Amino acid sequence: MDLLTLTTIATLLPIYRYLLVFIFVIIEGPLITMFVGFLLAHDLFNWLLAFVIIIAAEMVSDSLYYLAGYWGGKKLAEKYANFTKLSEKRLNFLKHIFHNHPRKTLIIGKITHMAGVPILIAAGIIKINWWLFFLYDLMATIPKTLFFLIIGYYLGQLSEKINSYLTYGTIIFSVIIILIFIGYLFIGNYLEKKLIK
Repeated sequence: MDLLTLTTIATLLPIYRYLLVFIFVIIEGPLITMFVGFLLAHDLFNWLLAFVIIIAAEMVSDSLYYLAGYWGGKKLAEKYANFTKLSEKRLNFLKHIFHNHPRKTLIIGKITHMAGVPILIAAGIIKINWWLFFLYDLMATIPKTLFFLIIGYYLGQLSEKINSYLTYGTIIFSVIIILIFIGYLFIGNYLEKKLIK
C-alpha cells in the first residue's frame, strides 16, 4: 500500500467512521458496539451520536431478518435450517408463544443473542405486525446497546490504566536493570581491586 492510499484512509476514516459503524453493526452488532464503547473511552466517538447510529443499525439488521422471514416464509427456514435453527416443530412452538406473549418473546429473543436470529426470522414468518415488532425490538435494543457500550467503555478505561501501569512498570524495571548493571560494575571493580591487593 503506498503512502497516498494510507494518507487517504487516514483522512477519510474520521469522516466516515459513523458510516462504518452503521455498516458493521448491521453485520455484527454486539461485538462492534463493545468496540465503539472501547473507542468512546479514548474520545474517538461522540456518545450520543454513536448510540443513535448503533440503535438505527440494529433496527435495520433486525428488520432485515424479519423481512427475510416475512417474504421467505417456511421455505427459507427449511432451506437454511442450519442458520435459522427453525425446524417445523420449533416454528410451531414459536408461533404459539408469539400469539400468547409477543412482547416477551421478542424482547427475550433480542436480549439473548443466540436465540435472536431465529426469533426475528420467526416473527416475520408468523407475520407479526411490523410496527409491534419494531416497537418491541426497540424496547430491547436500547438497553442492550447501552449495556454493550458501557462494557466496551470500561474495557477502554481499563486499557488506559493498564497502559499507565505498564509504563510505570517499564520505568521501574529499567531503573532496576540500570541499578543492577551499575552495582555489578561497582562490585566488579571493588572485587577486582581487592583481588589485586
